[in-house]
Amino acid sequence: MSIVLRHPLGALLLGCLLTTAPFHGHAQEASAAASAEPAATSVPGLGTTIPVDAPTDVVVLRLLPMTVSELASEADGWIREIQNRTSRIVELKIAIADAAKDPTRMKALQSELAALIESRRAVFKNFDQ
Repeated sequence: MSIVLRHPLGALLLGCLLTTAPFHGHAQEASAAASAEPAATSVPGLGTTIPVDAPTDVVVLRLLPMTVSELASEADGWIREIQNRTSRIVELKIAIADAAKDPTRMKALQSELAALIESRRAVFKNFDQ
């Protein structure tokens, strides 16, 4: 739990969970009554409805109407994506070490690594603001 509270987005998710928990049953009744509204579309491969590198202000707005179970699912999808990107970074670092004798291959791998680190940084940006 201490990890969640160190990051504003994590704290926001926790706050949303705590404040919506007493009203969870009412929210589901209201959402069933308003079923004419289109459901949020899932980001392919993540199981989330908010792109992990979306601007923070967009993330905050999209989190507001979510139920407790939707918030939990969204958080799980974001964590999976961060883990996937981190795993790919680790694999690239290993490949770079293995390619030490091939400068051309090493340079290509380093370029790929830099791009991947930057894309992961975009995801973490939402946690650091």
